[in-house]
Amino acid sequence: MDWTEIEVVVKNQFEDNIVGILYLFDIDGINIKDSRDYEEFAKDKPYWVVLDEDDFEKSEYITVKTYLKNDDELEDNLKVLQDRISEFEKEYNEKVILKIDSKIKTEDWANEWKKYYKPTKVGKNFIIKPTWEEYNLSENEVMIELDPGMAFGTGTHETTALCLEALEKIDLKDKTVFDIGSGSGILSVGALKLGAKQVEAVDIDILGVEATLDNAKLNKVEDRIIVHHGDLCEKLTSKADVIVANILAHILVKLLDDISKFIKTDGIFIGSGIIEEKYLDVENALLKNNFEILEVNRNKDWVCVIARRKNA
Repeated sequence: MDWTEIEVVVKNQFEDNIVGILYLFDIDGINIKDSRDYEEFAKDKPYWVVLDEDDFEKSEYITVKTYLKNDDELEDNLKVLQDRISEFEKEYNEKVILKIDSKIKTEDWANEWKKYYKPTKVGKNFIIKPTWEEYNLSENEVMIELDPGMAFGTGTHETTALCLEALEKIDLKDKTVFDIGSGSGILSVGALKLGAKQVEAVDIDILGVEATLDNAKLNKVEDRIIVHHGDLCEKLTSKADVIVANILAHILVKLLDDISKFIKTDGIFIGSGIIEEKYLDVENALLKNNFEILEVNRNKDWVCVIARRKNA
């Protein structure tokens, strides 16, 4: 299949607006080139080994890229995209540079990720590193090697970062963890790297199952993970100490009745993928299912909730 590359250049203060527009479409991930990311990471890394500083010239602008399938809906999708960008420009009186390239082959699409995907620090100690990059770990850093392939993003989206940060706050030693909607498997791998005894991951997308297995092997934790293809209720038969779900809020609300059946008393639930305006729906569903809200964390417009399952 061929792809259409969408590139948007805009001031960094409007990142959420542009990302919100792009997520209206059936996309598999977004790349954001932002000099602020380099500056923040460089504070802790005075001797940068793996990144070329020329790629991160300081700028108030960001470059946002994604890819649309060249299918029957492409023409309509491009019109909607252009209309939404025009509406944004009028509302905020800001000029947006929009580039559209419809000649991207599948192999080129995959390689495009590699240009912008560099080792990135997430949370307190996690380093997310693509397989094609080199990185020297510092003391206490925890490496997650990731090959996102074509089906998933780079593992550094705000919702993923929030989940990894939440996992760092929990004592996972010898715990059983369920990862609902595992995608690339980054949260499963992260939990195992933090000492979890076993992870069971579930994804309804066979690409997610394959990616989770592949990334578990990359990180040499495949002996402690079971990956299921299918629905949560059909595949899980036991109860977990910790359940993590990085999925959209409306899906999470529907699943919480079932999730509550698969978590032990006093077990910890971590939910992300929640846009700010949908958080109360998730909180109400948690309270309804006898969870106690322990912590709510935010990153831009995204919310992550940590909750404890009370006695039934």
